[in-house]
Amino acid sequence: MEMETTPPPQLNPSPSPLARLNLFVATSRVGKRFKLAERNTTFTTELRAGTATFLTMAYILAVNASILSDSGGTCSVSDCVPLCSDPTLAPSNCSGSPSLTLIQPDSACNVSYQSALGAVFIEGLIFLLISAIGLRAKLAKLVPKPVRISSSAGIGLFLAFIGLQKDQGIGLIGYSSSTLVTLGACPTSSRASLAPVVTSANGTVSLLPGGTVSGDILCLHHRMQSPTFWLGVVGFVIIAYCLVKNIKGAMIYGIVFVTAVSWFRHSNVTIFPHTPAGDSSYKYFKKVIDVHGQYFAFMSDASAIVVGSLLGTSPVTAFIESSTGIREGGRTGLTALTVAGYFLLAFFFTPLLASIPAWAVGPPLILVGVLMMRSVVEIKWDDMREAIPAFVTLILMPLTYSIAYGLIGGIGTYIVLHLWDWGVGALREFGIVKGVKSNSEVVNTQVSRDETTKPFDV
Repeated sequence: MEMETTPPPQLNPSPSPLARLNLFVATSRVGKRFKLAERNTTFTTELRAGTATFLTMAYILAVNASILSDSGGTCSVSDCVPLCSDPTLAPSNCSGSPSLTLIQPDSACNVSYQSALGAVFIEGLIFLLISAIGLRAKLAKLVPKPVRISSSAGIGLFLAFIGLQKDQGIGLIGYSSSTLVTLGACPTSSRASLAPVVTSANGTVSLLPGGTVSGDILCLHHRMQSPTFWLGVVGFVIIAYCLVKNIKGAMIYGIVFVTAVSWFRHSNVTIFPHTPAGDSSYKYFKKVIDVHGQYFAFMSDASAIVVGSLLGTSPVTAFIESSTGIREGGRTGLTALTVAGYFLLAFFFTPLLASIPAWAVGPPLILVGVLMMRSVVEIKWDDMREAIPAFVTLILMPLTYSIAYGLIGGIGTYIVLHLWDWGVGALREFGIVKGVKSNSEVVNTQVSRDETTKPFDV
């Protein structure tokens, strides 16, 4: 008779240091404040998401340096939003709005910077007022469903379009005088600026290569031969492979790899070229490296515009690059708070952060655009009253380079296509008409006929 042997009890392995840290934060006042357990997230996940968001936003430090000098508005506002509410959005000073042009004292609009900042201040007060009375949240709920759904995909296309350009991306898209955009990705030596030339005979203006008005936006030859473009493609492949394998921190790995390679100065992909500006940036960069050792969200957003205008900055708004942090698992305001901490450190490490090249930020923006396109399956494409406004919203955002214009176009189209239905409904309500059918009734009747009609048997 064989004796039955019971297997020895297996001891549970001790939790890792990161697991203990996440458990400690989740049970602390910070974890309860941001509801980490309720939202199925952890402290380290929020830190990773905040890091990814900041790395894709860091270009603003160099782009708006002349406007934001010594204002300090960015870090304080990013800090205010997550503390007052609990979103994952990170606000900063926008560079694409028309107000950025108005702030330039030598602008062709002949508007002084005092007047421009005053306009920004009044704008912020209006936003603050409608946020305080709750009107801003109600207005957001009035956005039609097809426009609301397609806006996510439209923003994704907008992000991908930014990531494909030269100034803030890998440079695959270039300028064309005939079609506006074309295939680019040519090296710096093959690019040229455009200069406006006025014809005295008829007063027409032509854009010809030469001058320094537009920057190096015209690709003359050697397309698809830019070393920085191919380095960006490598970063794209790294991020895409990590996403396929569901590896956490995919965005960070791609950005860090491309940035680290771009730090080597004696290469064709360096962010520090052998120019006076490149020499100065590299000297400062080396010096830093060598050193040892919803309601309240709307209120915070509106207050940021007011405070930013008083500090002399362009409008402060939530950046669409926040979607990269959401993709990395960000669920609470700790993500935005992490971004705020990074911006605060940027006071002391600006050369390091500004050295993140555009071709390192482009790949994650493109892949975020891919991920945001999934919402188009929720649009009822067989209903033209919803499909047309959704498509207008989706296509206008990247082509007009503005989310606002896309929303305006989509909402306007939605209203126009529904005016007949609303008018018929109002007339029926007052008993003025009885036999007129609305568009929705006509469509439903046609669909029912198609379903009941059967082909003849042969």
